[in-house]
Amino acid sequence: MVKKIKDLIIYVIIFCMLSACSSPEADDKESIANEGIKGIAPPKGCEIINNIEEFNNIVYNQEYNKNTDANTSFYVSNGSADAGEGLYSVCSHDWLVYFDKNTGNSDLLCGKPDCEHTSQEECNAAIFGSWGIQYYDGYLYTVESDNFTLKRISLDGSEEEKLGSLISVNTISTLGSSGCTINWVIHRGYIYYCYAWNSGMTEDIYYLNNSNCIYRKSLDKNSGPECITALPVLSYLYECQFIGAGSYMYMIVPTEDETMGRLYRHNMESGKLEWFKEWGDEISGVFVNNNKIYYSENKRDEQKTKIYCYDIETKEKNIFLEINGLVGKMKHDNDFIYITYTDDKIKNTKISCNIGVWSWQGEHLADIPIYNGLNEQRKIRLWAGTDDSKIYFKCEIPIESEEENIYGLRLTFNVVMEYVYKNDILDGDYEFKEWKEIVKSS
Repeated sequence: MVKKIKDLIIYVIIFCMLSACSSPEADDKESIANEGIKGIAPPKGCEIINNIEEFNNIVYNQEYNKNTDANTSFYVSNGSADAGEGLYSVCSHDWLVYFDKNTGNSDLLCGKPDCEHTSQEECNAAIFGSWGIQYYDGYLYTVESDNFTLKRISLDGSEEEKLGSLISVNTISTLGSSGCTINWVIHRGYIYYCYAWNSGMTEDIYYLNNSNCIYRKSLDKNSGPECITALPVLSYLYECQFIGAGSYMYMIVPTEDETMGRLYRHNMESGKLEWFKEWGDEISGVFVNNNKIYYSENKRDEQKTKIYCYDIETKEKNIFLEINGLVGKMKHDNDFIYITYTDDKIKNTKISCNIGVWSWQGEHLADIPIYNGLNEQRKIRLWAGTDDSKIYFKCEIPIESEEENIYGLRLTFNVVMEYVYKNDILDGDYEFKEWKEIVKSS
């Protein structure tokens, strides 16, 4: 009986919210549930446009800018970033490592000649529970687990600045920091993000600060979070994807399935949220290139996936690829398209998925295995990203003795960066090259 009353209250709150969001003239206090809203401004009207024909036009330059746009090939959540001259990676969630492309050297991003790298309070390379890393306009950015604090770090690690919490103080004090997750990406001056507690399903956390909403925050110390919109009930926020492209932030919000869902995008020029409603709720990956939207539609019952190509100008949609397997995330660069997918061949193996490499003409070039569990070399291999000549993979090797634990405090594994030459992919035969393991500076 108590549960029924609780469920009824939740449904009434959500109904009131969605009713208010449908009206652009709604007052701010009525547009979203006001309980626990301290420090967060709700969106005015909370208007969602769900008809492609009614989407607002854009006027600004949509060409990719490597300094101001989210990288198209790196996963922020996998903890690696490309700054041109070198790669940065997060080790054990608490330490930053730098890989120099010119010399092949790698070391903790500290720079202090006498640092023992054992104190998080004194070492420049120390961060506190990182939720990913991204390079943006000459700096590194990370979100620390302490109040989901956004931090900006200089490329040599000597300077850092906290840019504020991404949640309200009363939220973290009410729920604590355990069992929480946050997904985020920085694009054209803003960090876009969503967060959740416990299971990540919105039936056990209420709107607004706890959270079931999409937020963004300007990259300055004095700005606060801005709520863009509330999400459908039963959204799996810990699998939400953010993909920046020009004046848009695309968002895949899983609903009833943990790995696929609906496609939204925030129009940064109009401030409106646009929902590709007619494309369904089985979308698992998306990217934008040359004024075209590529997205995957999984058919779980058939274990197959179709990749569609939608021309933004002509509004024509065609099938670009068909894959015998279920697709996850999709990335790209000027040379190739990279698609994570699983099929029957890797079931009951230590491989979690393949990174399929395709040409822009739709030719399948290679499958690169990704190890989510330990393989015979004791490596956990994760996707990192690409540059002009290489495809990078972040490898984690568990530390089994104190002698291997060269940096002491809370270090549970060493990080190795592997790579594959793109030219080898074209030749049809590739092998993993390995950066040397981290060694302590002399």
